[in-house]
Amino acid sequence: MKTIWGQTQHQHKLAEGVYNVDTARHGGIIVSDNVADKYLSEAAKEVADHAYGWWHFEEDCDWAVFAYENKQICPDNWTDEMIMRSLENYNMGYLEKVRKGE
Repeated sequence: MKTIWGQTQHQHKLAEGVYNVDTARHGGIIVSDNVADKYLSEAAKEVADHAYGWWHFEEDCDWAVFAYENKQICPDNWTDEMIMRSLENYNMGYLEKVRKGE
């Protein structure tokens, strides 16, 4: 799979069209255009990078945006506390937007 970080080396399927991926230099969560409307709000799409038919959520800062909206398909070790801490540190604008229902 081609991503904004390069060709995937490892991929873990979270759901149909949704993967947690690693490349030689980076990684994150990618969501196919085919299922994006099922898993992503418009606010989440504003955070993601879009390329090659995928929405990309970078592993260091943006993964929590996807996890906040899709906790049921995320690994169990992605705790609510971790998700909220990451959002508060890196994506407060997104968090405020979704809390207001925008």
